[in-house]
Amino acid sequence: MSESMKRNLPLLISFAVFIASLFLPALHGRGSSIDGLVLLFFGWTQAVDALCFAWLANLAIAAGAIFYLLRQFMVALWSSVIAMVIGLDTFRATVFPSDAGGMNVQIDAIGSAFYVWELSFAILAATSIYMVLKERKKGAN
Repeated sequence: MSESMKRNLPLLISFAVFIASLFLPALHGRGSSIDGLVLLFFGWTQAVDALCFAWLANLAIAAGAIFYLLRQFMVALWSSVIAMVIGLDTFRATVFPSDAGGMNVQIDAIGSAFYVWELSFAILAATSIYMVLKERKKGAN
């Protein structure tokens, strides 16, 4: 396996975990749930309405992935940490839109998609820490 592939494998794992989160239930309420994929496409509306800013974590993690690929590991680390923190705003969300008549559904519980989504951020953060330390060690020699 090439050095580039070894370096990017954790990023691919993080991406795969992120994709997996899209197919899991993200929010539960009144006997229904909304999947991560729906939130990826429409969660930004919560930010526009200032109801919940968690969707913006997707932008932060995308930036982190780009910086990781550019070998800017410290910036990738901060971007992924920022994504984790912004993602925690999910707990502030109180409603999600229903597909039936445009009514909102009260959120009763956070689904597994949230935890898997946050895990994808943590994988990139941990990998970035490892790469920062590895570069520092290499620079010290």
